Amino acid sequence: MYLNRVFNDSFYEKSLVVDDNKVHKFDLVSSDNSIVVECKSYTWTKDDNFPFAKISTAIETIFYLSRIITDRKIIVFQDDFNKKGESLVETFIRRYDGLLDDVDMWAYKVGDSIENDSV
Repeated sequence: MYLNRVFNDSFYEKSLVVDDNKVHKFDLVSSDNSIVVECKSYTWTKDDNFPFAKISTAIETIFYLSRIITDRKIIVFQDDFNKKGESLVETFIRRYDGLLDDVDMWAYKVGDSIENDSV
């Protein structure tokens, strides 16, 4: 797995406390809880519009990430491009940069094989 190689650690799906009475299950958490990662896969709408309804779950994820104390917070988006060549990840960052604060945004680009995928 890519994260295991980059951070020389193991990652697991794990629930963490995000508020007094609220727990959220994060996609990938390092063995010592110092790195928390959420993975998202969205596409432009069929008419090449920004998928606001789907993106609302990413905004919710940013909120949950803002509620935890950890060294590194990352959202990985599988990138998608519309007919004009616009990146969904770049558009998301442009629209919501003010919310990201201490959250890193990574674009995952699918290649023709897993060896040709890039982050």
